[in-house]
Amino acid sequence: SSGGSTAATAAALARQSAMTASMAPAVCADRPRWFIEALAAPYEDCCVRIAGADIHYQLWKAREPPTDQTQAIVLVHGGGAHSHWWDWTAPFLNTQCTIAALDLSGHGESDRRDSYSYLMHVDEVLGVCRDLISMRNCIPKPWIVGHSYGGWVTLHAAKVYGDELGGVVALDSAIFPPDYSSDFKPLSIRQRKAGAPSVEALLARFKLMPEQPVENRYLVDYIGPLSIRKEDGLYIWKDDPQRWMKTTQFVQYSTEQSKVLRHLKCRTSLMYGEKSKFFTDPRVLRHMQAECHAARPGGDQCTPIIGIPEAHHHLMFDQPLQLIVALRSVLAEWQRQSEVTLTVHTALTSSKRTGAVSAPVARL
Repeated sequence: SSGGSTAATAAALARQSAMTASMAPAVCADRPRWFIEALAAPYEDCCVRIAGADIHYQLWKAREPPTDQTQAIVLVHGGGAHSHWWDWTAPFLNTQCTIAALDLSGHGESDRRDSYSYLMHVDEVLGVCRDLISMRNCIPKPWIVGHSYGGWVTLHAAKVYGDELGGVVALDSAIFPPDYSSDFKPLSIRQRKAGAPSVEALLARFKLMPEQPVENRYLVDYIGPLSIRKEDGLYIWKDDPQRWMKTTQFVQYSTEQSKVLRHLKCRTSLMYGEKSKFFTDPRVLRHMQAECHAARPGGDQCTPIIGIPEAHHHLMFDQPLQLIVALRSVLAEWQRQSEVTLTVHTALTSSKRTGAVSAPVARL
């Protein structure tokens, strides 16, 4: 279930925002103009109650809404991350759309739970989608974009709730063949070090996982301080340090997960970094291509699989502008398809009333 923000929740968000602001990095000369302008875009901190937990999300309202109602886009971060990972991407998507970037439970400013599962996170994403429709004047059929673990959550949302969605995009969310094994061990299931006495000491340990080269250092310097909270006199990472031990359903290498692309009920696009650790084995991409070809997620709609050149796993850090262009291109095509479908539906309805004969329409 979902609902509006409570006074207590608003106060908690205000306190946390003040603490986050005190930890925010100073303005650096190496930050490009487009990045500075993106961070200046206005947004709101919102909250919705889902299955007993307050789920926080950032909201960027459409700058040039075409009508009273707008298309909604929900952005889902990866494991161990949070909503601010979308801060320099979301403002480039909200010209005519309303954008929400949520913190999954156990991450960012959202509540921690006694137990976690990817299906619970699916429900949280759908709860935010429904909140945008009921409370933010957005049209039905929102689009969802998820990165890494958030992409797996997004694909399962398309499997379970695809009838409510207009389309989903998964970013570097590898779908492995059956019986596939990987040497990568997520940081979340390794022994986590204790907190640090200062922000600087904790930031010295901050790094992207899996580890990879980082050319756009200003992005890492920006996101690091926003990933910290103070608890019991020590500075710690915002995500629940016990979340993997509390997780009751794992999704990565299951047989069910290997076939998830066969059961999606809405339009789908898959993007990956051409240098991503998870796509170095060509069997992974071949498996995903074969699954899409066999199942045609979203019905007869095409499922674009797009490689981002020179990008590793963290696409928004490696090639932020290329990712923005790729997302805008796919979403613009979905918008065009929706407008054509609406036009055709209106024409067919009109012809039935008047008895006119309509010409056949090519399938998109």
